[in-house]
Amino acid sequence: MILRFSGFELDEQLRELRRDGRRIPIQKKALDLLLYLIRFRGRTVPRDELLANVWPDVVVTDHALDQALYQTRSVLGG
Repeated sequence: MILRFSGFELDEQLRELRRDGRRIPIQKKALDLLLYLIRFRGRTVPRDELLANVWPDVVVTDHALDQALYQTRSVLGG
């Protein structure tokens, strides 16, 4: 499935983020985070839910989430 938003395309199957047809490099966890946030865009997603679903079998700190959010924002230009 290809998700389109704000001039971007996120191809779930290929796990690619594109803008204007050009692939944008993005770290795996930042892409996972972006995909999760898009899927649940109609509501506020709590930090603990993000940690549990983006890092399902790994114990990580809030810092990991902060870093993934930072990279996602940087890639999207925000």
